[in-house]
Amino acid sequence: MMLGAIGPAKIKAVAVAETERHRGIGAALLKRCRQVYVHCGYLLLYGAMPPTPG
Repeated sequence: MMLGAIGPAKIKAVAVAETERHRGIGAALLKRCRQVYVHCGYLLLYGAMPPTPG
């Protein structure tokens, strides 16, 4: 059910086990978050995920 345009939604955290990184899991999680929020009527998602050091 679409509720119409709602204000922005913030993604606070996405975590992937260190042993599973660099396999596209984080990107897949963010893609799914976007799908869910768009379905709920959010038009803007934002967040800041710092890169993993070296």
